[in-house]
Amino acid sequence: MPASEILLTIQSDTKEEEREIIIQFLSRLQYSKYTLNDFECPDFDMKLNNRDIGVEVTKYYTDFGKKGSAKQKKISEWKKFSEELKANLGRINSQNDFVYGAIHFCVNSVRHRELLNNAPFNELVSLIENNRPDKNESKNVIISKEIYPIIGKYIGSVYLLNTFPETKYLWWDSSLQSGEVVNNRNAVRLIIEKKERASKKYKRDYFQKWLIIYAGGLGLHDMYLGTSERVYRQGKIGVIEESDSVQLYQDAYKSEYFSHIFIWDKYSETIFLLSPYFKKIFDYGKKEIYVNHLPLKD
Repeated sequence: MPASEILLTIQSDTKEEEREIIIQFLSRLQYSKYTLNDFECPDFDMKLNNRDIGVEVTKYYTDFGKKGSAKQKKISEWKKFSEELKANLGRINSQNDFVYGAIHFCVNSVRHRELLNNAPFNELVSLIENNRPDKNESKNVIISKEIYPIIGKYIGSVYLLNTFPETKYLWWDSSLQSGEVVNNRNAVRLIIEKKERASKKYKRDYFQKWLIIYAGGLGLHDMYLGTSERVYRQGKIGVIEESDSVQLYQDAYKSEYFSHIFIWDKYSETIFLLSPYFKKIFDYGKKEIYVNHLPLKD
């Protein structure tokens, strides 16, 4: 499966996506009888076990700072670019609809939209025509600066895959899935502080007020492990490296507004309670739910 598969799952923080996150979150904690109504400040009104609960949903990124997540911005910009690139290639030759490419840039700072300009785009088209893989076959093309003097300045190689009969896959920047997961506890703190500031606009009171921080696990930039394990990307595989004594991060965060703060890591399928105290409350791999620490009990 092409690495750009994750681009097909990225949504733009819609109400529908937020609702689905809450529904899946509740199902993991074995809550089934509830009503969920759209709201603003917080995101949703929920009735659970005959209790009124306000629910706010946000996303976790390892590099989240005061100006948001640079990595997420880069991925969003690449998605827009790759959609335009795919459309342009398809207009040149309908067979290009089946061509997926992963570009390995050889320089750090690249204005990838320059590939849409006439000269570099024509070189890319020529590269595809000269190296088009057969159906369901792939080729790794090393870029010759003599043959491709323009794109050769910043592209080292291009991996081409014929995805016939699929046409949905977008092109990919290989650097987007390289590196190591960083368990950035400061990012969690900044996310909570941002939501704390926003909560001052909330007017409705609730029995409980939840903040659900969702780590979607689409790549290395949005995984939260909660342990001292290290995760690397090797191709399409996330590799977890355990030390001799894996330590659970005891991260408890204080909140003036939220009665409960959770972080759900979709990649590892674990849910941690971060406030009012720290506790892992769900672990799919171990088939465990820590019922004594659930926010509401039947």
